[in-house]
Amino acid sequence: IQCWLCYDSENSTLNHRYWQNHNYSVKKVVIPDTVINIGDAFFSALDGVEELQIPASVKNGSDRCFIGMESLKEVTFLGAVTYLSGFRDCLKLEKVCIIGSVTLISIASFDNCTSLKSFKVLGNLGGEIHGITGGIGKAFKNCTSLEEFVFPKEADDFKIYSSAFEGCTSLKSITLP
Repeated sequence: IQCWLCYDSENSTLNHRYWQNHNYSVKKVVIPDTVINIGDAFFSALDGVEELQIPASVKNGSDRCFIGMESLKEVTFLGAVTYLSGFRDCLKLEKVCIIGSVTLISIASFDNCTSLKSFKVLGNLGGEIHGITGGIGKAFKNCTSLEEFVFPKEADDFKIYSSAFEGCTSLKSITLP
């Protein structure tokens, strides 16, 4: 099914009211590069989405914009992310890839994403190497399938708190700069 994303052009924020009759038929969502913010609970009615592609124009998502997406398996951010949050209880999420940098990964961002196996921040955008600043605390709590966590080549003043990977019983590899 072709999916049209509706957004408020005044503040470039996605609006979630238009999904009502397509919640299981939409499998992949590619957000247009005119969007800067993703509104609260935007994807809450899209239970069939398996893959999200988020453009470099999106810098922020609300704390609840992705929570509980039943079928979500893969998320790709095509640019830098200022604030990463809101994937809590996405039980089928397996892979997150960020092609740019991350400023902050919020507390409980990926809490209980029990199928998450790989989280990578590639940090290379337009030929420039971008680092990570900020910190993570309990961000990946109970991601029991998480095996691989990859940081970019440069990580500037980044803190990982001791609780960040609490309950990640399958973690085999953390790649640091």
